[in-house]
Amino acid sequence: MVTLISVLFDRTLAILIGNANTMKVANYQSLALILPFLFLHLNAEAQNFEDVEIVTTQVSDHIYMLEGSGGNIGVCVGKDGPILIDDQYAPLSEKIKEAVRAITDLPVQFVINTHFHHDHSGGNEVFGETAHIIAHENARQRIIDYELDQVEQGNQSAVKPAALPTLVFNDDMTVYQNDMQIELIYITHAHTDGDVAVYFREENVIHMGDLYVQYGWPFVDMMKGGNVLGMVESLDHILSVIDGDTKIIPGHGKLATRSEMIAFNDMLRTVIARVRSAKQNGKSLEEILEMKPMEGYEDVEGDAASFLERVFLSLEM
Repeated sequence: MVTLISVLFDRTLAILIGNANTMKVANYQSLALILPFLFLHLNAEAQNFEDVEIVTTQVSDHIYMLEGSGGNIGVCVGKDGPILIDDQYAPLSEKIKEAVRAITDLPVQFVINTHFHHDHSGGNEVFGETAHIIAHENARQRIIDYELDQVEQGNQSAVKPAALPTLVFNDDMTVYQNDMQIELIYITHAHTDGDVAVYFREENVIHMGDLYVQYGWPFVDMMKGGNVLGMVESLDHILSVIDGDTKIIPGHGKLATRSEMIAFNDMLRTVIARVRSAKQNGKSLEEILEMKPMEGYEDVEGDAASFLERVFLSLEM
């Protein structure tokens, strides 16, 4: 959903905002009216699932990363059975199960959702039939809202109970499984309002969800509680928890290092500082765009103008 859906959102956002410096944060919520239209396009992105291959990478002794379509999946294996961190799209569930069976014969016991976006939690409706799903309470509510939206649109006849997390928390949470201490670190108002990073302390591996991605300028879902400033603060916090040897599973992209995440955060900080300074001097969004606040980061992929809009709006919150 970070790809097609965010692009459609960006284009509509640009049209509706107009002169964004006059727009109040409360008015931003009215953009929720466009989301049903955007979600109708989800199937267009997911149409070639038959061609998707699940690629497995061993990250540490007991942690693996699965890549397919959607967010990266973490797999924690041990005597209690595998734990998944995110589960991509429902049509990929059998392929994901096959990839997990190639690692361990034990059935999946738990799925941890890093957040609610469908490219990370769509497989809940399959895995939730036999496994417990863990998520922050805000993420659970967002999944409920999404399910209800699909029913209202006529894309499905009823809410799928298996898709809903059954174990929820409202702060940090610790899970003891597979002889490991698995820390679920809740982050408020960053990529969404229900993000968690999943830290395997004994393995020195962390799954960041979409708090950290490697596809370029990040998508911040301000319609669902996200905030660019909160994303930077969340990265600061995680960077204080991990060390130089920590292996980082991003929400999208290749395995990363702490130094790469520091560089990513520094890039966000630089752009935020430039926009804040210009905004304090009375510059409008259009004027700031003309000032080229992304100078030095021209090679970064993604929609820089859209990210800049979100920085501008985050500074008003």
